Amino acid sequence: MQYIFLDNSGEKSIFLKKETEEYNYLFKVRRHKLNSFIFARNENNLEKLYKYKIVELDRKSASLELVDEVSKVIANRTNSELFIIWCVVDLKTIEKTLPALNEIGVSKIYFSYCDFSQKNIKIDLERINRILRTSSMQSGRSSVTKVEIIEDLEELLETKKDKNLISIDFSENILSNSVCENLNGFIVGAEGGFSETEREILKNKNIQSYRVNTDTILKSSTAIVSVAGKILL
Repeated sequence: MQYIFLDNSGEKSIFLKKETEEYNYLFKVRRHKLNSFIFARNENNLEKLYKYKIVELDRKSASLELVDEVSKVIANRTNSELFIIWCVVDLKTIEKTLPALNEIGVSKIYFSYCDFSQKNIKIDLERINRILRTSSMQSGRSSVTKVEIIEDLEELLETKKDKNLISIDFSENILSNSVCENLNGFIVGAEGGFSETEREILKNKNIQSYRVNTDTILKSSTAIVSVAGKILL
């Protein structure tokens, strides 16, 4: 763990009760001891990193005292605001893939129920955000990938018409470094790719399709991590 998110980070003293998630994480999961130091961030001011000393600790509560604070932003070196539109796949696959996308530096993920998505899959945004926050705390990334569920894919694409957006599909066009240079985002279908109706929508929006340079058929999650890494790393 590089740091922990605490709502009152920045205050001179922080008191944590046993019942809180933060107490459980610090002292039962991470097993921090009395007089040890931890780093914390406040989601309302992600530029600051705060150093605290554990000055009191028992089975019911803990007290932290502010020792130091610095301005420290840790982000992807490209500083790209890359967004992804991901057609919903199996929930376990999504949850396993999210930490990698967050570590790479993806800015935002839009989830859309496409034609090949299983419509009975329900995305728990609270759980998703916990996974992403934990990923940032472990990797050191200052910010957290934002997530939004989209009901109308066409409407979302319309709002992105001024962005450099491509689709990842079964295409003859190979995704090259030159194409990646100025991309704002990309869209990936569910397992099986896009339906013909969706391909027609993308075509009408002038969204060019590309594929990763491999002869194997990639799972949706593999394609997403591969493309995001190619763009951002």
